[in-house]
Amino acid sequence: MNRIKPHIMFLKHSYIYYMIFILIFISLQVSAFLIEGLSRGESLGESLILYKTQLSVLGILFPTIFSLSIAVKEFSEAMSIRADRKSFIKASIIYIIIISLSTLVFVTLIEELINLLSNNVSSGTVKLDNETELINMIVEDEGIIGSFFGMFICQLAFSSLGFMFGAIFYRIDIKTNIILFIVLPIIAVLYITRLSYINADIISKFGERILWIVDYFINNPSKLYALEVIVFVVAMGLASLMLKNAPIKDYAHNKLRIKLWS
Repeated sequence: MNRIKPHIMFLKHSYIYYMIFILIFISLQVSAFLIEGLSRGESLGESLILYKTQLSVLGILFPTIFSLSIAVKEFSEAMSIRADRKSFIKASIIYIIIISLSTLVFVTLIEELINLLSNNVSSGTVKLDNETELINMIVEDEGIIGSFFGMFICQLAFSSLGFMFGAIFYRIDIKTNIILFIVLPIIAVLYITRLSYINADIISKFGERILWIVDYFINNPSKLYALEVIVFVVAMGLASLMLKNAPIKDYAHNKLRIKLWS
């Protein structure tokens, strides 16, 4: 732990900037929704109820982006001062867990505030028929703890993917990054679009299959959690493999560039 602590302290400044950024960003958005709603004669709750639907997306998006920046930016800065790679990766995993949890707590507080303003919670008291309903409201999959836990696991899965892609960006040169993450996706979209005109049945069946998979995991949250944990472990493992022997940024992509372009 003593070897990890300096790296956590190194990342601490990023955590502070991150929380300030998310506070300012959400505050500006809330202000915009309030001004727009009040100008139409709506109440505070009515003005913010639409914004509530965006909070879950932001709660996943922000940790993912900042996890990506750890591998791209913070790792490069750490290597420039000869930081220990393995310890930095371990500190990064702890940091990702902390920023995911912090974002989730902040977003949840905003959601509860909107609920109160929208009178979804009456006078802070919820009328329940028995203790079983109270327990279910707290611990069921759609209860308070279940929703919080599910969102947290989802954040970790996406954040780990962000960290993994950040490691890929760090190790691959700019030209290869453009081909892999811009050119190839555009070609794939164009091909799928063309295929949808030529053979719409294939696209329709593929879309139905995707919807079936999504519906299956929605109806089986425990399996969804297991999948997200697997994604987290695999993505973190791949990112660690790419970064544990990575040189400083100027030489980070030499080997991969030679393999891909020679």
